Amino acid sequence: MMLKKINMLLAVLLLVSCYASAAIYTEKWETSDAGWQIENRDGFPAEGTATWYTGSPWDGQTEILRIEGSPGVGIYEDIVFADNTADGTLITGGNVAWQQIQFDFYANMAPAALYFYVQGNGVQWQNEITSVTVGSWDTYNISLSFNSGSGWARWDGTLETQAAWDATLVNIDEVGIIVQYQSGVSGQDYGLDNFAIIPEPETLLLLAFALISLGITFRRELSTAMVRVRRDS
Repeated sequence: MMLKKINMLLAVLLLVSCYASAAIYTEKWETSDAGWQIENRDGFPAEGTATWYTGSPWDGQTEILRIEGSPGVGIYEDIVFADNTADGTLITGGNVAWQQIQFDFYANMAPAALYFYVQGNGVQWQNEITSVTVGSWDTYNISLSFNSGSGWARWDGTLETQAAWDATLVNIDEVGIIVQYQSGVSGQDYGLDNFAIIPEPETLLLLAFALISLGITFRRELSTAMVRVRRDS
């Protein structure tokens, strides 16, 4: 029985270690643009540019994906994304309801709107980032769990359902952000760095609780066994 508990304890330790270090997809743009692309959301040529940048124009952070735009008057939205041909090949797949997206973003001025974006199974979904820090880097986390308060919406306006969301997540082919530029304002400059799909903190917490519970049980049985040994001797 004790050997079984030891094996279970080791298995949980290994599982926690794997979850803590795992990332389904990461990009830090250390050597290139890593295959990331920029397109206008309506199918026209991109209004801005997305390029690998190695200087340090803002806040001391180097080796980034730099997004620049000087649009005319009107609503202009560019999608900046990786697809399944980008670095990392398959971005994700399977049931990823337990994952979240994390990335660093810099803005020299607030965009008109900023969204996180995924596309899969022919459907585009967006999640608006309603508060954007200006003048310094900030980290944003977006859960890939779907519920009434999660902020996820289909771009085509179709009613969102759990089934449609699940169908998207098992077949993701694009992931990135959508920048809506300020109308008629030149010199808009944005940076993207440390983009990652990672396990949800809640998952690690549940594993930690399991580990603690198993450890308590193991410690109790070990203590009982030692008492028996002392009595027998």
